Amino acid sequence: MIPRDDHVLLHLTGTQYYERLDEPELDRLRGYWNMSQPSESDRVYRGEYLAALVIEEFQKTSDLPVNVADLEELTGHIRSFASPRYREGYEKGIHDHDAALIVSTLWPAIQSAGLLRFSPRSRALATLFWAELSQQQALARQIRARCLSAGILSRLMQSNELRQSLEQELGPKLSEFVEAHGLLLADKGSAERTLIDSAAQYLVRQLAEETDTFEITRYASELASGFTEA
Repeated sequence: MIPRDDHVLLHLTGTQYYERLDEPELDRLRGYWNMSQPSESDRVYRGEYLAALVIEEFQKTSDLPVNVADLEELTGHIRSFASPRYREGYEKGIHDHDAALIVSTLWPAIQSAGLLRFSPRSRALATLFWAELSQQQALARQIRARCLSAGILSRLMQSNELRQSLEQELGPKLSEFVEAHGLLLADKGSAERTLIDSAAQYLVRQLAEETDTFEITRYASELASGFTEA
């Protein structure tokens, strides 16, 4: 498939065969047609993409393979991490260096933010969903117990299989919740899917905490107090 003249065409290499594809799904992805690298777009720099991949890997373990505070060591680690990903087009000394600067700044902030690193919309969706699901007490207790087990496995065994399984299980339930209540979260498609996936990830991690209280920002707490006191 190749983009040409504002359309996507089917083409057989080495021939003059071209056939226009009229697919709404392809039209919706028009912004990606001319991407030459999966790691870079008009909105995301390749170094940023690499940094996001590294942070994603860090989040899978409680024992980091590198000292993030040591920029030279971190750059070397990211260079090794990027090396087998040659299809993503990273340039040694440029994208690994830039990614290291990003990770060295973002990772401590992510750690200090805790679950507040998830977007407010993701947390709000998860909170609304859980408030309704909690009315089914037996099901809520079962899910909470499994999330607690997932948290223990992640902390002590560095195993995220149960956590990921729960996220995949809750994702469709969140989608049904959104549909049932007519919630307009974002544009239909990948943006909404990303938000739902993020809400599932947040909810599983929140329910793995010992406390029953969902974490909120100070501003949100003050806003809620203002409503109850009014």
